Amino acid sequence: MQDSVRRIKEAADNSLPQSASEQVSLAELARYVEEKKIVILDARPDVFYRLGHVPGALRLPRDDFENGYLVLKERLESDLAQLIVVYCSDASCADASLVKKGLNSLGYSNVAIFTGGWREWTQSEKATEGGE
Repeated sequence: MQDSVRRIKEAADNSLPQSASEQVSLAELARYVEEKKIVILDARPDVFYRLGHVPGALRLPRDDFENGYLVLKERLESDLAQLIVVYCSDASCADASLVKKGLNSLGYSNVAIFTGGWREWTQSEKATEGGE
């Protein structure tokens, strides 16, 4: 019985993304959004998050990292090795990199960046949440 439980758990674990490269493509992020198996963080300031964000994305703004992290702490600490994808406005925005560095310093080992950011997501006409 324990053997079959272990095999089921391993199979479930293997279906989740196990590690991230430093960057995630638009296609990868779209798949992750659809699968709802990872944490997606929006590093943009709150006003931009409220205007619209990637479906399922949680708010962790670079300009209020400490308070944003406290809100998400319990959710994120449940698994420090889970795949987390961070994005901001576009490839020229440094907010996602700064949030990634902050998370890495707190012990999160599996953080990647969607470098295309909000601009690439919306230009590809992907679904969004929030907004007016």
